[in-house]
Amino acid sequence: MPDGSKVGKVAVKAGKVFGFVRYFDGKCLYVDPAEMYGNEAAVKAAREDGEIGPNEDLPNPFYIRNRDREVFAVPVSGTFKVTLLFSSDSGMVTRHFTGTTFAALYGPGRDPSWDGYSPLNNIPTDLRVSEGRAARVDEVYIP
Repeated sequence: MPDGSKVGKVAVKAGKVFGFVRYFDGKCLYVDPAEMYGNEAAVKAAREDGEIGPNEDLPNPFYIRNRDREVFAVPVSGTFKVTLLFSSDSGMVTRHFTGTTFAALYGPGRDPSWDGYSPLNNIPTDLRVSEGRAARVDEVYIP
């Protein structure tokens, strides 16, 4: 990774994983797994973490717990697909990408934030992993 972040050696398990894609080099996604809670579970988790007091509520009905910032490299499959949210004048628009077009947008040295996309290291996602490879990434809308 270009910023020198430590990359973990433990593989991300098969299934769906919430987290943040921190980097993409065209072959691997570098993912920081986290936990996203909603509604009462969000309030409970935020209180457990000391983010809010015992009688406080969250301003939004979600809470993201990310106790460490360890990043894991996950190779992408040959059929890797990405869904991102794009901010437009008419609201949020869903855009779909193949791994190749995603690499052209977010590969090394690229910064598409000027075109309405989120900076890559801040994109909350649901990552779907199959047979040790990233099969799909879907950006999660957070108000």
